[in-house]
Amino acid sequence: MKTTHNYFIDFLRFFSSLSVVFFHLNLHNSDKNSLYAKIASYGWLGVPSFFVISGYCIMFSAKSSKSWISFIQKRFFRIFPAFWFSLIVVMIAAVFQKIYTGTNSVPIIPESFIAIPATLTLMTWPLTNIKTVNWAYWSLTCEILFYVTISFSLFLNKKNVLIYLIIFSSISLLCPLQISGSFFFLDHWPAFGLGICIYLYQNKNYSKLCFYFLILLNIVGLIDKNIIKNDPEYIAVTLVVASFILLSLKKELHSNLRPFNKLGNYSYSVYLLHVPIGIIFGQFRSNSLQEMPIFLIMYDITTYLVISFISAIVYNYIEQPAIAYGKKLGTIKIGGV
Repeated sequence: MKTTHNYFIDFLRFFSSLSVVFFHLNLHNSDKNSLYAKIASYGWLGVPSFFVISGYCIMFSAKSSKSWISFIQKRFFRIFPAFWFSLIVVMIAAVFQKIYTGTNSVPIIPESFIAIPATLTLMTWPLTNIKTVNWAYWSLTCEILFYVTISFSLFLNKKNVLIYLIIFSSISLLCPLQISGSFFFLDHWPAFGLGICIYLYQNKNYSKLCFYFLILLNIVGLIDKNIIKNDPEYIAVTLVVASFILLSLKKELHSNLRPFNKLGNYSYSVYLLHVPIGIIFGQFRSNSLQEMPIFLIMYDITTYLVISFISAIVYNYIEQPAIAYGKKLGTIKIGGV
């Protein structure tokens, strides 16, 4: 089934990254009771929004891949080149803060031999006990595990893929809450799973009974996991985002959002870079400024614009070429696979 580009997805990517940026910029706001600070405190909900988007979009990538190797290659070049560049930016931010203040709160520098490859491959917390060098990186580990999970489905025929997804969703539902450790990813699977359900609905190549059962498993799993964590907002946002993506499948509902295409493209780099750049700008974010909401908002918008400008450069000169190379590499037949 041929699908047109969904510009609402671009808008969601933009808005989700924007929300996370403003959340982190105001994480240590001295005035927690201001309306602006309260609104910004919900910005972390951009993360489950990204998970739903990934669940929906990655299925298209998997479907277009010639093999599981092709899929993994494309995902590798989509994630890691920009991620590795962001590590350099983190180090620059650390040096700046050390020179400017005499202290460093930006990264947690890998202190052991095993921590270095773990950091470079995103095998850090919450999957392992090795701390991340950037607050936002934990969700990338979640994304990597999702890609691996979907790559296994490429060994199956179309009829068995849905069964595989049902089994995995059942495991997620039955597995006790895992904030960290080898199975932490299962806590977030329902958000990815609902995105997958939207993809299946759009392509209509499934058993209806199995499809509805898959939806039920993921909704129940979503509610169960997050009621235990006392995160009703996570439940609400995940369901709302999934519903809006479903509604956006009609072209006339998203065609006017085309201007958000590039902003959506920049969202990954924005997500990677906003913490170190935000901390640099945070050095000049005085308490007196934080007590004047209008000026604080203007300052944060300026910070966001700088982050977006740098992210646009990273996208055009690192992300985009790497994505193109990954797609090109994915067309090469390897060992008869």
